[in-house]
Amino acid sequence: MLIKSFVKTDFGLRPIGVEVALVPGVSQIQVLGLPDQLIKESSKRILSALRHQGFRIPPGKQVLVNLQPNHLRKSSQGLDLAIALGILFTSEQLSSEHWDFTQNYCYGSLSLKGEVLAPPDLHFLSFEKFEKTVLTGESLTPYRFETLQLDQLKNFNENISTVSAQTQKFQYEPRILNNDFSFDQQTAKLMSIVALGEHPLLIAGHAGSGKTTMVENVAQILGPPEEKVFLEAQKYWQLSQRELRSRPIVQPHHTITPVSMVGGGRPLQFGEISFAHGGALILDELLEFHPQVQSALREPMEKAKIHIARVGTRAEFPAQCLILATTNLCPCGKFQPQQNYECRCSSLRLRNYLDKLTGPFLDRFAIFHLTRRSPLDLKTSTSDIKEHLEQVREFQKKSRSQNYANQRLTSEQIQRQFSKNVNLDLIPHSSSLRRRNALFRVARTLADLEFNAEIEPKYLEEAQFWTAHDIHQLERFRLDDFALRQPL
Repeated sequence: MLIKSFVKTDFGLRPIGVEVALVPGVSQIQVLGLPDQLIKESSKRILSALRHQGFRIPPGKQVLVNLQPNHLRKSSQGLDLAIALGILFTSEQLSSEHWDFTQNYCYGSLSLKGEVLAPPDLHFLSFEKFEKTVLTGESLTPYRFETLQLDQLKNFNENISTVSAQTQKFQYEPRILNNDFSFDQQTAKLMSIVALGEHPLLIAGHAGSGKTTMVENVAQILGPPEEKVFLEAQKYWQLSQRELRSRPIVQPHHTITPVSMVGGGRPLQFGEISFAHGGALILDELLEFHPQVQSALREPMEKAKIHIARVGTRAEFPAQCLILATTNLCPCGKFQPQQNYECRCSSLRLRNYLDKLTGPFLDRFAIFHLTRRSPLDLKTSTSDIKEHLEQVREFQKKSRSQNYANQRLTSEQIQRQFSKNVNLDLIPHSSSLRRRNALFRVARTLADLEFNAEIEPKYLEEAQFWTAHDIHQLERFRLDDFALRQPL
């Protein structure tokens, strides 16, 4: 007899077939198909459960259990129920006429007295498009079963009952601000744009200018996550034995390898960018990261997912996250274009350092910002910015029923929101389509910050400053200013 069940993989649960047969021999259970120690121990739990429920293995019969496919190593917390039912149905101690095992699945663990329990990893099926019914046991903890059809069995002498469609609603805990910092008006405006629109940001400047503090505060004032994206993020955190209650913030050290960042290896594993799915990935001191890390991030920044292929194995990992990066512009950290020269690095050393920032990677940041000397009137706090953004998000929902970030809008969607005063012929053209899309998306965010449903020409002009001004300034410096640098 063949019963469908699941084994655990690095990315959730995988369907397998559990084939049970009775052959002459000593009354014992022999599991084939490369089981791990956890599955091998299930034979003793099954024997104890059957005896306590008034059943037994037929005298003079040995139970052979074959886990298909045979060539894969297997680990599972819920094969007990499938193997036990296979024994009872094959020996005709129970009738299988009330349950269609050719279409549906069976996944549950057994206590020594025969109670059937839902395995802790059953909720991974909630993240998949799984449309079959699963026979399981009683759950000790609440799980989300909105898209999963479950039937429940308390023990072998009870009837099967149907579990309600959903036992736990979507839960999200807003992140509490660790510290309430104050910022100047321009920095506060930049934080509002990035946090509301979730536009990828690279902020550069001299050491001590508050770059890291700013991006860490931006990550803490992001809006509520999309339910589907947040559930996907929870799955990957739970696969790594960690719990996720609010939008993730991941800040890897600059010594991280490309494989650790985006995933890979053998067997395939997901990387830090998948842990940041649905949240923020902070890359502090970006130019200190290995150049291959920049190259590896280019695809997920563009497509919000990443495809990994190794010999004989392929996988797709989610990577929809806000990239917040900071960097100094020279090894000593004191250089800043068009400022008094305090840097002690040679022109060659400075040029080599800036060459680490490749053009294609820089182009994927919607906003590149050079820090300026901060004025003394620091008036806007992080809590004030967060309060204003909450009001703007309510405006977005009411005005156009939008519950996702502007960074995900297409150019066509945004152009339909232009006012009649916008002349597309007057909008500066760029050699990069990404820069033009960034211009439109940031303009949409600027209009939202002023509770304007239409995008006026003034927002496009301001968006031009945020998306192109500092990039052009950096490029002009690269071309012209190296030879002109003179110490004070």
